[in-house]
Amino acid sequence: MLGEEEFWRLFMLFNTGVGRARERLYGPLSREYERITGIPMQCDREYLHHRLALYGPPCKACGKPLRSRRAKRCGACMDWVTGNNPTGPSEVPRDTEGEKN
Repeated sequence: MLGEEEFWRLFMLFNTGVGRARERLYGPLSREYERITGIPMQCDREYLHHRLALYGPPCKACGKPLRSRRAKRCGACMDWVTGNNPTGPSEVPRDTEGEKN
């Protein structure tokens, strides 16, 4: 995962290379990404998806990042984010969409 400083460093390298199109667009960016992460980029826009700012804080149950800052449940362990369980800590909310009262 890339912090903001690392992300913007990579972002500023886009389209700064020389030569053919792919090398011109992604060459310096790809080499810096590999230097930072130790892993070569598999696709040209991979760095855009590995930005920490896109994700939420760590889950209090399992420690993995939540899928967004507005997440109500952890995508990894399915635990409720504190304060967001509408029915209580041990109950799973019922799907009421489509029910007529």
